[in-house]
Order: sequence, then C-alpha cells, then structure tokens
Amino acid sequence: MNNNSTRDILLDAAKRQFIKNGFDSVSMMDITKESGMSRRTLYSYFKSKADIYNAAVKRETDLVVLKLRNLIAAGTPAPQKMLDYVYGRFSVIKDMVDRNGTLRSFFFRNNWNLEHFRKELDRQEKQILIDIIVEGVNLGFFEVSNINLIVEMIQDGMRGFEYTYIRGIIWKTATHDDIRAIARKLLFSMLGYKETN
Repeated sequence: MNNNSTRDILLDAAKRQFIKNGFDSVSMMDITKESGMSRRTLYSYFKSKADIYNAAVKRETDLVVLKLRNLIAAGTPAPQKMLDYVYGRFSVIKDMVDRNGTLRSFFFRNNWNLEHFRKELDRQEKQILIDIIVEGVNLGFFEVSNINLIVEMIQDGMRGFEYTYIRGIIWKTATHDDIRAIARKLLFSMLGYKETN
C-alpha cells in the first residue's frame, strides 16, 4: 500500500467517525478501529485527533476550491464568470455541508471554529474573485477603484446568505429568479458594470 492510499484510508475513517459521533466524542482508537489500521500506523501519519481533523478539513476544503474554480469557464466574459461563480458557489457550499452529515450543526453552531477552519477556503475564494475582477477591469467591463474592498464586500455578502440558502429559508420570501435578478443587479452595480440590452 502506498503512502497516499494509507493516509486516505485513515482520513476517510476519521471523517466517518467525526460525522457519526462528533469531534469531541471520537478518540484516536475509534479511528484506528474504523480504518482497520494499527495505532502505530495512525500515529505515523497524524500526531493527534486535532491533526487528523485538520487534515480531513483541508482535504474537504481543497475539493470545494476545485469545484469553485470549475465554476468559471475559460473564455467566458468576466461579467458572466462573476455570475456563474456567485450562483454556483451556494450549491457547492450546500453540497459540502450536506455531504458532511452532523458536521452541518457544527457549521452553523460554532462560529469561532468555523472561522478558524474556513481561513484557507476564504483566502482561495478571495483570489478567485480578485482574478475575475482584475480581468473584468483590464478588459473594460468593470470600473472598480478598490478591488480588495469590493471582494471583501462580495465575500461577506455571500457568507451572510449561506445559512438561509442551505436551510432553504430564503426561498420562502422570493423565487429563485427574483433572487438571481437582485443578486445580478447588486453585483453589477458594485462592479460598475452597465449591461447593454
């Protein structure tokens, strides 16, 4: 067995345990039993429960970032890239939360830990947004004087709607098309983009 597959088996086992029992209730022994590996093997890859948890979160984050990057097709004009990204992002995040079972309650309940574990996801998302906006500015689509500020505002806005989107609450007050139209108008206004009919 090569190193990657052993590590992946351990991470998969840890993830199943964390989803089923929650972080606080899982021990390193539980992970070894779930994986069918020895404690020695587990400890040769991970020093602690927090270490394996962080690795599992990083692997999930890397998967989410890959999906986010796939939302923006090469050759698509910057305004459409921005819309594709924002519209698709909520589905990617919802899928991540739904796939991770009881981690869903962790996602909504523990804001401090959520901030800690989302730093890398947020950093990479910020770079994706910067790349789209810089491209749009360079090609004359967008008029933005402070790209970092606009990116912060867009990112904070999207994060603010995650809970209502994932729980389906937002659909109680408006249709999908209504929300998309408002988001489009708001985004394009922030980016100084004027659509031509």
